[in-house]
Amino acid sequence: MLDVANEYNLPTYVYFTSNAAFLGFKLHFETLFVDQKQDLIELANSEGEIVIPRFVHLVPMKVFPEVYRKQDGLDFLICAIGRIRKAKGILFNTFLELETHAINWFSRTNFPPVYPVGPILNIDEVGGRHDDTNVFRWLECQPPSSVVLLCFGSTGGLDEAQMKEITRGLEQSGYRFVWSCVDCHHSSNHSKCSLTILMTREGCCQMGSWSAPQE
Repeated sequence: MLDVANEYNLPTYVYFTSNAAFLGFKLHFETLFVDQKQDLIELANSEGEIVIPRFVHLVPMKVFPEVYRKQDGLDFLICAIGRIRKAKGILFNTFLELETHAINWFSRTNFPPVYPVGPILNIDEVGGRHDDTNVFRWLECQPPSSVVLLCFGSTGGLDEAQMKEITRGLEQSGYRFVWSCVDCHHSSNHSKCSLTILMTREGCCQMGSWSAPQE
């Protein structure tokens, strides 16, 4: 499509559905491969942390997406970024106040201009259910900037050990939180029970079948 549009001098824009930092993440590894000729398979499977200019802090390699640890996944990444570079601009479902560092970084590169157009939310699709109403009512009663949101997306499944570890961290943090746990029904009854007791005792979380708006 990009080639056809460019042939007729039509401006083409890419709507990138993930956030600006993640595109910066992918762009960084494309640059390492194309410009610096680094072995991305070796790098992706290494230990330690790496500097990625689009991120404020060092990024541990253990969070490198599994799909990009194999050659097929890396080939797709390189191809996709190469195509995106041909666009006239990139639209993100994000906003400057949320990703100031990542968005401002793009303005200092020769990458196509980026435009944060979010947040774009499908309120009609996710709103109006009983669980949604309870969560939003609870949020409205909390002090400003006092609630931590945990949401791993519609495919971000957690096993029982991971859920227990996150639960302990939340309990020790002492912060109010909302955990959109769409895969909680895959865990054992013991895990679901312990999570419910924690949240009731602490009085700092609402959890149920509610899923945070992601589109």
